[in-house]
Amino acid sequence: MKLSIRTKLLLLILAATILVFGTTIAYLGFVSKNDYYTIGMSDVNKTAEKYALQINDKIENYFTVIRTLAYVNNSITDYNSQNNRDLILENYNNVLKYNKNIDGIWDSWEYTQTNANGIKEQKRVLFAAERVGDKIIKNTEIKGITPEYAEIVNSGNETCLEPYLYSFTRQKQDECLVTSLSVQMKKTNKRIGIVGIDIKLSNVQHLLNNIKLPDGGKVELISQQGNYLYNINSELIGEEFVAKDEVLNHLKTSNFYSRINNIGGTDIYETYSKIKIANSNNFWILLYNLPKYKLEEEAINTIISTLIIGFFGLVVLAIFIALITLPITKPIKNITNSLKMMSLGELKKLQSLNVKQNDELGEMQKAMNLLKESLIEKTEFAEKIGEDELSAEVNLLSENDILGKALVSMRDHLINSKNIEIEYKKEEEKRTWANHGYAFFAEILRKNNENIQDLNNEIIKNLVKYTNSNQGAIFIVDEHNSNEITLSAVYAYDRKKYLEKTITKGEGLIGTCYVEKQSIYLTDIPQEYITITSGLGSSNPTALLLVPIKNDDDVIGVIEIASFTEYEKYKLEFIEKLATTIASTILTVKNNEKTKFLLEQTNQQSEEMRSQEEEMRQNMEELIATQEDVERRTIASQSLTNALNTSQFIIECNTQGEITYISNNFLEYLKVNSKEVLGKHNKMLLYLTNESEKEYEQRWENIISGESEKTISIIKINNNKFVLHQVYMPVKNDSYGVEKIIIISNDFNNFNKL
Repeated sequence: MKLSIRTKLLLLILAATILVFGTTIAYLGFVSKNDYYTIGMSDVNKTAEKYALQINDKIENYFTVIRTLAYVNNSITDYNSQNNRDLILENYNNVLKYNKNIDGIWDSWEYTQTNANGIKEQKRVLFAAERVGDKIIKNTEIKGITPEYAEIVNSGNETCLEPYLYSFTRQKQDECLVTSLSVQMKKTNKRIGIVGIDIKLSNVQHLLNNIKLPDGGKVELISQQGNYLYNINSELIGEEFVAKDEVLNHLKTSNFYSRINNIGGTDIYETYSKIKIANSNNFWILLYNLPKYKLEEEAINTIISTLIIGFFGLVVLAIFIALITLPITKPIKNITNSLKMMSLGELKKLQSLNVKQNDELGEMQKAMNLLKESLIEKTEFAEKIGEDELSAEVNLLSENDILGKALVSMRDHLINSKNIEIEYKKEEEKRTWANHGYAFFAEILRKNNENIQDLNNEIIKNLVKYTNSNQGAIFIVDEHNSNEITLSAVYAYDRKKYLEKTITKGEGLIGTCYVEKQSIYLTDIPQEYITITSGLGSSNPTALLLVPIKNDDDVIGVIEIASFTEYEKYKLEFIEKLATTIASTILTVKNNEKTKFLLEQTNQQSEEMRSQEEEMRQNMEELIATQEDVERRTIASQSLTNALNTSQFIIECNTQGEITYISNNFLEYLKVNSKEVLGKHNKMLLYLTNESEKEYEQRWENIISGESEKTISIIKINNNKFVLHQVYMPVKNDSYGVEKIIIISNDFNNFNKL
């Protein structure tokens, strides 16, 4: 059978293609498995390098700020003038104001002065600004040239200190890892000082927290000294890296090091990337590791993918070859020229093809014209997207138009990113509102802890205002009848309403909230259940919220607030969380009032005993009856004292502050014996700063003058630390002079639970 040239050409090309392509696929799929494994390791290395570059860029941004500050300070001719000092501190204030991820800016201006002995001394003037909460604290001081400072300036023009623990509030509980970056200030190539910034390491840790890792993958950040700066296990941060000697030796002369490490019977591929710290001699290390079997899985998946792609490639190639074996004609040449212009990106110069054929070539020309128009339309669409016209539209050629779908996906992603950013700002505003509210009400609870009625009035008044409600009330469980809840405080439209209202347990919504111990939120409020009254009249509220005031699982009251607008979820969560704090404070105030009542009752009984003793001296005939009465009262007083010694921690001091008695349960609590305490001054047991010691001296003066005092104290003894709630009570003699001081203490945590 005679074959046409087109058929011969088609068969020849197909046979050659299948032979070459099939051999290549077999080689890639079965012979080069190790190459795929090597590619997998290369991908891990590139990923580690990418994350290292991200950290490097973040640090470089910090150094850009410092270099700018150094450049500005270099232009200042006289830092001693008041105007220039104010200018320097104002510059630092503005940088902190607009750079929330910088926590402190400082500098050091070097100068020489002659002391009283005629000897020249090196000195430094320091200007500093630190972010403390929402405030920026500025400071100026003079120091000498310390060894630490000399080490910084001698190590190079740009430096990065090994991260260290530091508290910007000077409070131990606020300590965090901080590093200091600095740049030398120079004038005519002579060093005049240094300027630097302090940043919390959490700024870099946040970047690592957002890295999306494959299953089994892990990243760690290590300092030049071999200590963990970031680890998924937060307890390891600050601890020494196990293999630091081996890794640091390799990275001293190289920017990259990798190894296979067996951990717990599993081979782990580890890659270490050096993060150069600007122009300094310092560096950090980014460790990125992945189980070796994950790389092998990728190699196997690559083989399978290669075989599948190869098969479909052969099918597609066979079809494509069948098309190009058509007779070479002028339309093919025109199509080729058009493709060349497209490959050069000259879409606007491209002319539409004149379609004359009704066969396959005509279809190809029509498709080329359609492709040209589509590419021009997509180019214009991309330009509009680049100009932030996110409402632009593009027509898809078909359901399988990958480029069109990719552009639409890009537009939708940009729109989604913008919406996410807007939503994030809203959530941040909600968090800020809640945090400010917690701090605001904490101050209210701290200031109003003397009287339960005043406390409840302040709580409901400020809660109504802060949540933009219209009215509210607090109901407290009756101390004498636990089945009744009594209205304690009410507030509406900036006016307190003094009403008396008692609700039985389980009665109505308030009683139900108390029994079920769960919040009740209504937007469909029964008619005449509650009305909001203003100068414009009365009407039903839109939203009603009842929240149980719970301490652990015990309900001590109910908060009821109403509003013309519905409450958002974050406000409901804020009010419920605040109710727990309110419960603790109410219980504390009640306990204080009970303690005060018991002390007054004890003093009254003591006074009555003295009166009875006087009557005994005046009337011997009633001696026996009076003695029996005194004995009864003495037994009652002793019972009270024994009860206090059992349930409370008791210390007795003389007016000089020396401890003359301490209860056995207190000795057991402090884990000491009486010899370690008796005869010592009470102040020696307390952990006092300079400021709190002054407060203690003033408080002691008030006590020995006859006033009772309450305070929260910290006792440190034998390396043990105890936080106590203490009441100082002066005991007076017959002349009303202070004879001794009784200190009643409670463990602070147990006292809060009570």
